[in-house]
Order: sequence, then structure tokens, then C-alpha cells
Amino acid sequence: QWVATWMIVAAVVSAANRIADNQYTARSFRSGTLYLSVPDHAHRYRLHTKRDDIRIMVNQNIGQPIVKEVQIRVDRMVSIQ
Repeated sequence: QWVATWMIVAAVVSAANRIADNQYTARSFRSGTLYLSVPDHAHRYRLHTKRDDIRIMVNQNIGQPIVKEVQIRVDRMVSIQ
């Protein structure tokens, strides 16, 4: 079961990064919440209104509605082009 859980986490993070369009970096997924990192508060503010769109696109990309929430965190180590 641990391997299956790890594979789901990897699939969600990978799908989120594929659709990111250089706006964020997906960091982790746990208990239905996808955690994204952005380099500054301006990016966080812009993405905040797109959280539901991101959730829907990730769920469509992996073919299962397992992402229930998207949280966006500022991480100054994240580089966005």
C-alpha cells in the first residue's frame, strides 16, 4: 500500500508540474492537498484565484478526482522563468 500511495503522490506532483507553465513548482501532495511553491507574494496572489482551475486540470490529467485542495506557499528558492 505504501508503494501505491507513493505512486499517487508522484503522479499528482508530476501532473501539476506538467501544466505549471512556469508559474509554480509542485512540491508535495498529502491528504488530498496539493502544495505548490512560488517565488514571491505577487505570484501567490495571481495563482490564488486559479486554485480551482489547477485542481481540475491536475485531476483531469491523472484521470482521478483525488486533489481536493490546492495550497500555494512562497519559497524564495523557487525559480520561475
